[in-house]
Amino acid sequence: RDDSDPPRWASVDSHDNGDTLFHYSFDEHLKIYPEAICNFLREIERRYSTDTPYHNNVHAADVTQTLHSLFAFIGKDLLYSISKPLEIFSLILAATFHDVGHPGTNNLFHKNAMTPFAVEYNDVSILENMHAAVGHSLLMGEERKDEWDVFKNWKQSQIVEARGIMIRAVLGTDMSNHFLKMDDLLEKIENVRFTANI
Repeated sequence: RDDSDPPRWASVDSHDNGDTLFHYSFDEHLKIYPEAICNFLREIERRYSTDTPYHNNVHAADVTQTLHSLFAFIGKDLLYSISKPLEIFSLILAATFHDVGHPGTNNLFHKNAMTPFAVEYNDVSILENMHAAVGHSLLMGEERKDEWDVFKNWKQSQIVEARGIMIRAVLGTDMSNHFLKMDDLLEKIENVRFTANI
């Protein structure tokens, strides 16, 4: 490996005590540079309000860690059999900015008050659209900078796919759709159980 190659930072490592660390092997599939990711994460953290008691940088870190824990629980072999590395990376990245810039109020407040956010996003998943827009402005829009350009060496088709995944993930956090999505998920689980005769 020469110094221009991304470092190998995503594999499964075993410790002497038998514990296994879960890593993703993104470097085998995607051109990812940890320095750009770290710079992006610092910028995203800076944009979370310190005055918001819940939807702040700690919440973003908690959601990102929880997503990682779910992926680790699924296990690398099964995870990679049902998802591509690009999908997994995009979901983890989206988790970091899923509530960025949250003002501490909810969508209903913005809709009823006809705030600039409500007007800009047409009363539809108002805050979620704003969070996605902020993240994507930094990643691939007018606020993109070379120092945090996570997608610098990606193919355009990969960027488009990642963007779609991240948008769906962030918009999916709109709690007004939660119960519909839960019903959908439970129906899928029942279908799998029926098909598998469980």
